[in-house]
Amino acid sequence: MNKYMIGIAMAVSGSIAAPATALPGKATAARVKALADAADRNDCNGVIRVGQSLLRDRTADLPNQARSQLFDVVVSCEAEAGKENDAYRDAVTATALEDSSDYVWRVRLAGELTGKRYPAAMTTIEAMTNGRGAALGSVPVRWFWQLHRSLEDQANGALDMQLLKILTSSYQPNEPFAEIDAFRLIYARKLKTAGDMAEARAQTNAVTMFSGLVNIGLDPDLRPLRGSPINLEKAAEQQLEDDRALLGQHPDSLQGVNSVAEDLNRLGKYQDALATLETARAAIAKSDGFQDAGEQASWWWDSLAKTYILMGDYPHMVEAYRGGIKAGEDGGPNVSQLLNLGEDQIRFGHYTDALTTVTPQGTPPQRSPYGDMTFHFVHGCAAFKANQAGLAAQDIEYVRAHEKDGAGPATDLMLCIGDYESAAQILVRWLDNVDNRIGALRMLADYRPNSPGVPDLPGYEQLSRIKARPDVKAAAEKAGGLPKFPFKRGGL
Repeated sequence: MNKYMIGIAMAVSGSIAAPATALPGKATAARVKALADAADRNDCNGVIRVGQSLLRDRTADLPNQARSQLFDVVVSCEAEAGKENDAYRDAVTATALEDSSDYVWRVRLAGELTGKRYPAAMTTIEAMTNGRGAALGSVPVRWFWQLHRSLEDQANGALDMQLLKILTSSYQPNEPFAEIDAFRLIYARKLKTAGDMAEARAQTNAVTMFSGLVNIGLDPDLRPLRGSPINLEKAAEQQLEDDRALLGQHPDSLQGVNSVAEDLNRLGKYQDALATLETARAAIAKSDGFQDAGEQASWWWDSLAKTYILMGDYPHMVEAYRGGIKAGEDGGPNVSQLLNLGEDQIRFGHYTDALTTVTPQGTPPQRSPYGDMTFHFVHGCAAFKANQAGLAAQDIEYVRAHEKDGAGPATDLMLCIGDYESAAQILVRWLDNVDNRIGALRMLADYRPNSPGVPDLPGYEQLSRIKARPDVKAAAEKAGGLPKFPFKRGGL
């Protein structure tokens, strides 16, 4: 049992020392002391046994705050002991108390998300909007993405609209660099489809983050809703200013370091980005160096690698990716960093090295469908360029059969093997897909040329010819037209 739980248990025990009018009876006090002793011994089973007996004893005269704290320590131990049903049951009961903690609200919501009880989850979220803003803000953004995607998969439009309304009006995440603009854009599209143009316009105009502004500029459905033209160069400068200020307020956020470096790279300030990332190197090695190191360390390495790519520094890029792979993911190598390394080894013409990086035996099988497509692109492209066409054939066959799982990797592989006809056909289908066409528009957009010594992926030199084809050109115009960005490719 961690120090947090012990602290709560001692706080419950501390109620014994309250003024005489608040003193629990002797029998209750004895059990509270037994609870604190169990907590001192890190005995979660003892905490659960004594704590549940107190909570279910209507004669136990605990002060309200102490009862709430008791729920916290019991629920914590139930969760740690793998008794999810008990933890959820007690969390639901605890949230009825006026003094309930943000923790039990999260346990309640987590139980509903894990159990796929989505209407109940929405009831919990709605309840948190009524005077429990801090509890709502303590919920990680990724939980809400999970819920949103699940509701979309179930075609539960009413609950999804309810969720999006709450997220864009009441949710202020505690995570300092979390953003909700992506939810705004999803909500705006749904509102426009429903005919609520005024609210769709309001949501679109509330977007301030650089990435959100790029997506508005790419989306022909949302672009007309924006009240004023979008100046992306100015937005990029503003994003850097905002992220630097936020990092100053949260210097223990590694995500903040990564975000500032990304902003600097976008603006071509590569040495500044490298210097920013290097300020974090020593702290990453410490267990308490950054509060989010567990989630962000591998992405620090990724940011470092991408900075070296933009500088044309291949050896240091490889070294950085190796660090990200070693940082791990779910107990094994970081799959994203491994695939990124292979892709960028191809970019720099090191095809045999890329093939070695992503050998099927060395690549963890736990990948998403999109991750599978990326693997087959990297493996197939590397094999083809290393003059192993027979080895590449199975990857090409897989990618052709699973295009729906990743039109981007499918296009990349066709470009790599020189099958420009297939690449064009994929792009036309991609542009015709209203839900995913933004990715195709990004690929075909005009960018500033790369710095000397910084290559694109194989076949990208043919994109200008491909997008001039009548079929691709017509599909692009139907999708809102191809944009021009004042950044280098990858700067979005």
